[in-house]
Amino acid sequence: MKKMFFAVTMLLFAQSNFAAVVGRDVEYPAGDKIMKGFLAMDDSVRGKRAGILVVPEWWGVNDYARKRARMLAAEGYVALVVDMYGDGKIATNPKEAGELAGSINKNPPLALARFQAAEKNPSSRCARRRACARTAARSCARSRARRRCARGRT
Repeated sequence: MKKMFFAVTMLLFAQSNFAAVVGRDVEYPAGDKIMKGFLAMDDSVRGKRAGILVVPEWWGVNDYARKRARMLAAEGYVALVVDMYGDGKIATNPKEAGELAGSINKNPPLALARFQAAEKNPSSRCARRRACARTAARSCARSRARRRCARGRT
């Protein structure tokens, strides 16, 4: 009987610790393009939370980027995966990924505009926002963060 009580107690305790992380696709404009990002958050938390803009690897807004956003949401953040390529393009091989990433890396003003469009997305409005970047898009996030810090903003 004690074992059964202990097992039921542990099960209930374990379930209460799981975050109610939800994720959904979001669309937002950036110039003449429609950007298709991914927003993840813990639906059980109320009030303002810190937000993180996740700039994905050169593959685009793929399952791995979504997984990382969900992991951040489980830690209490609102995480938006930024669509840097537009129209939700996802590379399926290294050659295609290189072409997509090259088109953004060769045009820093375009990269910055797309990053800022995600930042202005109403669904990602948070108390504070930070950038989390990986590989090809890292320089865009760094340059944006430097500009914000130079103006005394976080």
